[in-house]
Amino acid sequence: MPTVMVYLRTTAKWYRMAAEQGNAEAQTLLGALYCLGKGVFQSDSDRETLS
Repeated sequence: MPTVMVYLRTTAKWYRMAAEQGNAEAQTLLGALYCLGKGVFQSDSDRETLS
């Protein structure tokens, strides 16, 4: 059974694909994942680029 971290990584992957296509909601949610360090490495510079 997958762990929560696996689900978060998968979520981050899909958010990133949508964010790269200009989806504003995905950019915001991916930025929040970076801010919290959930499913991705915590990164303030990536968060600010995406938010």
